[in-house]
Amino acid sequence: MAAPIEFKLFAPYNKGAALIGSFSNWEEIPMEKDEEGFFHTRVELEDGVYQYKFRVQSKSWFLEADQWVDIVDPYATDIDDPTQNGLIRIKDGDRIVDTYVWKHDDKPLPADRELVIYEMHVADFSGGEADPLARGKYKHVVEKLDYLVELGINAIELMPLKEYPGDYSWGYNPRYFFAAESSYGNHRRTQKPDRRVSRARHSRHHRRDLQPLGSIKPPHSNRSRLLVSPRTPRSRQQLGPGI
Repeated sequence: MAAPIEFKLFAPYNKGAALIGSFSNWEEIPMEKDEEGFFHTRVELEDGVYQYKFRVQSKSWFLEADQWVDIVDPYATDIDDPTQNGLIRIKDGDRIVDTYVWKHDDKPLPADRELVIYEMHVADFSGGEADPLARGKYKHVVEKLDYLVELGINAIELMPLKEYPGDYSWGYNPRYFFAAESSYGNHRRTQKPDRRVSRARHSRHHRRDLQPLGSIKPPHSNRSRLLVSPRTPRSRQQLGPGI
């Protein structure tokens, strides 16, 4: 049964915005702007996975005045890598990210002065130079957690995990701040989702007394993301669609 799902975009300086997506055969769905600068619309959607983008009248100095451009939702939590479209998942009539239930919240963490931190790049982590196992995905990290415990590590700091251009990077060029890098594993292509494996990684960290840490790098945002306004001097750039 279809349910009304809200889409919104904060674009206070733009005259117009529309929603386009696989649910409308990529035809424009008008959006209304409120007094706070948010464009809104609701779409009746059945349970499933849909691709979408916003179409906005640009204010960029690098485009024609009020030229319409297509952008990815800045708050998209998942990206279809081949098309660079945002993804939305509907289950039981609601928008979801995933269905994982976080565990071990009651597990005490080491004091800061007791931390022995291992900084990890998921794509390169080997678990030892002679390690014959595969590498590059969350599930491969899970397979090698005992190696870190044997080293005396009690905290893992993961290098930036946000979606970046291409399939290999240290993560210091994020393109989407709310979507996880798909090359490390995703839940779109398999019946045993790697994203669930990444959550299992979190649980297994705690079961082994390993504290997971993460890092984000907003100042290193990839310019193609349009999260900073090209009109504004770099010293004054702020997060928000640079459109």
